[in-house]
Amino acid sequence: MNVHTYGTGGRTSVRDLAKAADKPLWMSEVEGDWGDGQDFEDMSPGLGLAQRMVDDLRELEPRAWVFWQPVEDYDNMKPGGESAKGGNWGSIQLPFSCTAKDTLATCPIRTNTKFDTARNFTHYIKPGDRLVSVDDTSSAAAVSRKGDAATVVHVNSTTGARTVTVDLSKFGHVSRNATVTPVVTSAEGKLERHRAVAVSDRKATFTVPAESVTSFVVNGVSGAAGDAALLRKGHTYRLTGVQSGKALTTAGNGTGLVIRAAGADTADTGRQWQLRQISGDTGNRKRYVFTNPAEGKRLAARDGAPVLEADSGRRDKAAQWIMSTTGDGTWTLVNAATGRLLEVGGQATHDGAAVTLWTPNSGSNQRWKVSDVTARTGSRPE
Repeated sequence: MNVHTYGTGGRTSVRDLAKAADKPLWMSEVEGDWGDGQDFEDMSPGLGLAQRMVDDLRELEPRAWVFWQPVEDYDNMKPGGESAKGGNWGSIQLPFSCTAKDTLATCPIRTNTKFDTARNFTHYIKPGDRLVSVDDTSSAAAVSRKGDAATVVHVNSTTGARTVTVDLSKFGHVSRNATVTPVVTSAEGKLERHRAVAVSDRKATFTVPAESVTSFVVNGVSGAAGDAALLRKGHTYRLTGVQSGKALTTAGNGTGLVIRAAGADTADTGRQWQLRQISGDTGNRKRYVFTNPAEGKRLAARDGAPVLEADSGRRDKAAQWIMSTTGDGTWTLVNAATGRLLEVGGQATHDGAAVTLWTPNSGSNQRWKVSDVTARTGSRPE
């Protein structure tokens, strides 16, 4: 599957559709102008492209991200060309009228700031690296192919400096000599490598300049901490609808699913969920089986609806769920058999509203806040 991201409202829908179909997903074309007319020094084009890349990587989770128009005709982009003010399409601009007799002096090649900020990604996030979720909408992060280093790319589009803390506490091992090296692109310079920042208490802090893109090159880390993943075997969770603010729970018939406010069920057992991973994959398409420990039943999709049913232990795709997050603490649950998401039907908010299945549409009624309530329920992690 492939998409273009000139329109960006349905990124998570495409992400979940690709996972449901078990197809690779590419972002195969995008470009943009950004800024106020052709300009080779203004940071606006570079910041616009960089933020688009961050958002696509975070929300789409594409296998590949492809430039459509890295080179453009300078004459077409200059004032009076395509528009009165000209434009910044293409990261590299040169006159397409150049001939074999021209030199760089008579037919110069120019780059705008998109060329520079794109290198903050391409120089430091390499093919084979693995994207990891972050809790900051201005950043994208990846772990190296070998698992012994990482990169965070941070975009500061504001007119003021910003203090950024890179938290490494979820890595399994952080060396005493671990470092975080900022590489900054701004109006003051391109890919300027700063002195490495020492890691203290598994964190490193650096103040990035205004209107800048910074690659934080992390060395001396590896593995994953035991508490790195939110979703862990043996833990107990509550799933709360983002749009409704109410918890996923068992319906009165013992097989259907509804939402209810906290406190409506004094025993609270209907809101408890445990999961187990049933695929060996460590990427973004792991499959889980959800069970209600009080009922001893698993969550499945049957006849177009979510149901609780006896857990036979059989590997049935209808009882398998793929989970996705942008790093904001909320998740979608994609059924592996139907490709549909668990949602609150009709965007309802009242107690007892039915939980249903529907095609991914990026609606808030299709997202769930997943809260670990193990300590309150008395369950013990393995």
